[in-house]
Amino acid sequence: MVGRVSMDSFGVDVGTEGRVKVGDTVTLIGADGPDRITVEEMAKRIGTINYEVTCDIALDRSERHFLNGQD
Repeated sequence: MVGRVSMDSFGVDVGTEGRVKVGDTVTLIGADGPDRITVEEMAKRIGTINYEVTCDIALDRSERHFLNGQD
């Protein structure tokens, strides 16, 4: 994440290599192959607690996909 959270939006730095395109899947919390980031880790990085991170995700504007431990 870069910058500050503004209402229910924030920016994500995806680098300058051009590997990320519109429509690509981006995992902000959870696991993607061997890579993993927990809500606790995200909260620590932005200086808050895990509960605030999960409560601040707008339910009506966020697309969510839940996987049962399978890709």
